Amino acid sequence: MALDAQMVIRGPKGERVVNAEDYWIGPGVDITRMNVLAPNELLVAIRIPATMAGAQFYFEKVRDRQVWDFPLVNVASAIKPNGATIGEARVVVNAVAATPRRLKNVEAFVAGSRGPTRRPRRRARWPCRARRRSGTTGTKCR
Repeated sequence: MALDAQMVIRGPKGERVVNAEDYWIGPGVDITRMNVLAPNELLVAIRIPATMAGAQFYFEKVRDRQVWDFPLVNVASAIKPNGATIGEARVVVNAVAATPRRLKNVEAFVAGSRGPTRRPRRRARWPCRARRRSGTTGTKCR
């Protein structure tokens, strides 16, 4: 979703293309399925448009333990710079709802703002501070 991808689906009735934002469905639509695939359909390709060329990408999985575990939140982002500012941003979170969600208000807020001038040398410590306050710290927190 952060890359504005399209899902190519093939089945007995032929091929169809669905935007990534529309691919995932929640229990409010159908409690028995997680996506729009009908019986006998298969996801055969994911198309990422060239419009995302030159973007900077980031993914973070925040979890309680340092193991393969269910995340508290996943964050995926794609940022296209425009000189010294952020031209376009796409931010998607998962594990906070039944389906992935784009944070369009966040995207609008950061568009046009100045991006970081350099990469941080170490990871931000805010997830650890939040976990300490809640009483659940993982092995990554010191």
